[in-house]
Amino acid sequence: MNSAKHITILSGGGSPHSEAYREVYKLIEDEAAARGFTAQLIDYVGVGHSPDFGSGLSLPGAVEKARKDIKGRPAPLRSTLLCRSFGCDVGMYLFAHYPEEVAAFNRIILWGPSGLHTYWDLVARAPDSLNRLNESVKDTKGLLLHTDFWKTFRPIEESMKAITKLNVEIGYGTNDDYCDAAFAHYLAEICWKHTPCPVRVVEIKGAEHEIRSTPKLSSRVSPQVHERIKTEYFKLIFGVERELNITNWKP
Repeated sequence: MNSAKHITILSGGGSPHSEAYREVYKLIEDEAAARGFTAQLIDYVGVGHSPDFGSGLSLPGAVEKARKDIKGRPAPLRSTLLCRSFGCDVGMYLFAHYPEEVAAFNRIILWGPSGLHTYWDLVARAPDSLNRLNESVKDTKGLLLHTDFWKTFRPIEESMKAITKLNVEIGYGTNDDYCDAAFAHYLAEICWKHTPCPVRVVEIKGAEHEIRSTPKLSSRVSPQVHERIKTEYFKLIFGVERELNITNWKP
């Protein structure tokens, strides 16, 4: 598969500009540059992300923001759409409902997609679940959810069944608290059963929901294992190693 050296990144629920997630996205952008890739990061500022929360984050709002940004900076043909966490729901919805607007992408990577039950547990289990979540993440993760987040949310499975002409890769880590092996393979089975799209599942042992440049203090893996995790993660995304930086070279 000949692909363009470009990735567009759909961010997860937490703002990529927040202290909690800035490092996660900067690492992807740095690794893209080191391999000669261009990268576009799509956030949800104005519809749920700081510094302008707007009315709050919802799937319809995030989809509209992504459509606007993709149209404003068209990707080269045969580009990759990298989706993280909530971004997986946004990306699949785009391909299901606006395929002509994302036709430049021939490959989608879903890293850490979350099941409907996970969202329910976070925002709808109890009457005050959403308010309590907003109180806990607004300052720390730069995120504010719309009051109709749950009402307007659509399961990723519905979108998955409607996609065509797309290479699908589903990645997860064995230490991911939001996506496990069963859910990743369940999504792959839906893709195999309902679409003509090729799909593969990639498991990275020891990886968590976010991949950072260095392991967090609370990490369950050693620095050596973390380096191996990063190597496998970026092999999934880019498929190529970093370009060598050769200076003062003479024939």
